[in-house]
Amino acid sequence: ISTVRADAYEKFSINPIIPDNQINQNVGYFDLKLEPNMKQTLELEVINQGNETMVSTVLLADATTNNNASKQFSTIKEADASLTTPLTSFTKVREGSVEVAPHATEIVHIDIDTDGVDFDGIRLGGITVIADTDSDKKETGAQGVTLNNRVAYTLGVQTRMHDSTEMSNLNYIKTETEVIDLNARFVSVIQNDQPILMNGVTLN
Repeated sequence: ISTVRADAYEKFSINPIIPDNQINQNVGYFDLKLEPNMKQTLELEVINQGNETMVSTVLLADATTNNNASKQFSTIKEADASLTTPLTSFTKVREGSVEVAPHATEIVHIDIDTDGVDFDGIRLGGITVIADTDSDKKETGAQGVTLNNRVAYTLGVQTRMHDSTEMSNLNYIKTETEVIDLNARFVSVIQNDQPILMNGVTLN
């Protein structure tokens, strides 16, 4: 097996402009207190520190949990049936891509519109910024597979409307067999049907 690595453009960073309705001022992600029937525009700086023009792709996704029980903020997948009013239903990225000149900064706008929206608990997601340049290399391995390394930053977005306390609850859904990394595994689906983050969960 031969490994071919393409150079990826990584001379960039992102910086959220924290708004007045930020709940926790000590975190580096958006943690927002929303109100029903409000409109708000979040701003995210994309900073190009390199000598090449950079084209950034900007994506918004609802948070999920992967097979390693870690939170995922960049995987776009169908929402769980228990998730009413996902973050992506009232939050949109205005610019799907943005071009940033060398040693320059551009602003990405994220629009929030809660017209007719009211929810308890939290709604959680992530904004992912992926960088490409004209000189990004694509190389082909021995098996004819095209490799393209890309650097991405993901910024969390957590929103709340009310200070109500939700009860924790987990549901066992099913267990199936899957082949993962050429090994057969039992994979169980556990559902958190409450709008809260659950940490330190033990399964027997």
